[in-house]
Amino acid sequence: MEIQRTKILDIPIDITTQNNALDHILQFAQDKRKPKLVVTPYASFWLWAERNSEFKQALLKSDLSLADGIGVLAAAKFSDYQYHPNFFIRGFEILSRGLKIGAAIITRNLEKKGAFERVTGVDLVESLFSKAQESALKIYFLGGWSDAQASLRARLQNEYPKLQFEMDVGSTNVRSDVGQRELEAAVTRINAYKPDILLVAFGPPFQETWAHTHLNELRVSVVMCVGATFDLLSGKLKRAPKFVQKSGLEWFWRFLTQPSRVGRILAAFPFFPVLVAWETLKSSRKVV
Repeated sequence: MEIQRTKILDIPIDITTQNNALDHILQFAQDKRKPKLVVTPYASFWLWAERNSEFKQALLKSDLSLADGIGVLAAAKFSDYQYHPNFFIRGFEILSRGLKIGAAIITRNLEKKGAFERVTGVDLVESLFSKAQESALKIYFLGGWSDAQASLRARLQNEYPKLQFEMDVGSTNVRSDVGQRELEAAVTRINAYKPDILLVAFGPPFQETWAHTHLNELRVSVVMCVGATFDLLSGKLKRAPKFVQKSGLEWFWRFLTQPSRVGRILAAFPFFPVLVAWETLKSSRKVV
């Protein structure tokens, strides 16, 4: 199935399903010509992209950009509409469409099964393991905390005994001079292992910027930026219950369990929807 690529305030988003995204990543893994970059933006990415041009370039140049957040998926559907050129009529249309999409989120009707859905990094990586084992694909884990990696290693060895993988913390302080030197050494280790898929978990916006900068140095087929995925898969961080995930309120769960994320919550609401609506109102064209 082809993926529908749209843009939210210049940043590309691929509207698809998790299964289709996984199929594309597996196809990327078989292509040895040029490394492909996979990112999973959520609302805070637009705030960071406004302030960090290198990070924005990484998003613009990504080969697969998946909506990791109900707000991003909603904004993609909001932006994928031809609004009226008249300022006042356009304002009414924006309000009306915003309320309609908001109602679709509340009633859980935004995601159409078999057409498009939120594709989170943790779900995507989880589903990748069995496919990688079946296809004898090699995976390299870079980043995360050493205790999370130890727990995840034990889990993978138990559940996927034939999965080929290597783990590398890289550096716990990637922004320091020492951390930068350690990451340069990590590139050498990655290239020696020659993985098909590299999972980078330093957290955004650093991980996307680093991956984009080093993409052509890496002897890999796919680089996926996966944030807190290692911590979640290892059990170091607890994920929201299923009913919370389906309600679109997983961000609120993360706030309750990690109050330090308040800045990201404010970026998700109200900054992100207000920014999308305002830029749409200022333009006489569809936001692309």
